[in-house]
Amino acid sequence: MTWSPPRYLEAYDARTNEIRYVWDEADLRWAYTLPEGVDLESVPWKSLVDAAVCGLTIATLEWVVFRLSAFDPDPTPGNAIEAAWCANIDRRYSESLEFNRREWIGPVRSPLLTCMNLLHEALFESLEAGTKPLHCPALAAQLVGHICADSQAAFASWRQKAIDRLGQFYRAPDPILDLYGEIASRMVVPPQIFDPDLPFDLDQAPRLADEFLRSVNYRSNPRLVSPEQMRQEGYEGTPYRYL
Repeated sequence: MTWSPPRYLEAYDARTNEIRYVWDEADLRWAYTLPEGVDLESVPWKSLVDAAVCGLTIATLEWVVFRLSAFDPDPTPGNAIEAAWCANIDRRYSESLEFNRREWIGPVRSPLLTCMNLLHEALFESLEAGTKPLHCPALAAQLVGHICADSQAAFASWRQKAIDRLGQFYRAPDPILDLYGEIASRMVVPPQIFDPDLPFDLDQAPRLADEFLRSVNYRSNPRLVSPEQMRQEGYEGTPYRYL
């Protein structure tokens, strides 16, 4: 499959037939600057494993991609979301989520580029820099607030449930007990955990991750790496399977 919006988005998102926000191409600093009052030392996702922080970022940005899909049929943002979910299971499923800015201008495509930039920053740039992408969920939520203002109450409710659920299952282990990050690296975060209507238990995570990867059609998504290339680069196991 290609990316399809989570079912809860269709119920929660107050879609409109018009754009109701201001987008100034000349000044987008605010989109990459933490909202006033946000302290990364006290955000509720600070204690989570990196995969949970990245998952919260991806799931948040889905709100924007879903809202703007009504105005631009380009499948690229959805492909980026799908590739991001795969990369959050294993980074080798995607090599990059960077795009040419010249192809993404205007009040619809530029916000979509911002989404894709945040995906790339959370999943690749932070990893390369060896830093925890704690700023990414905050920037993603700020973008939702700007683009999807009509759905802000529903988004806030969903987001709190998502953060509570992640806090229940994906707290980072004690660094003394996980010196090399091996325990944290095995804590897979499937997209399905962000559906508040779907019961979840950590024991289900591997099965849900496998279910998601099986549903992915890498041939239709240029942002995904083929199984053949993954094997050539030393991937062990069966690509697009988790179990």
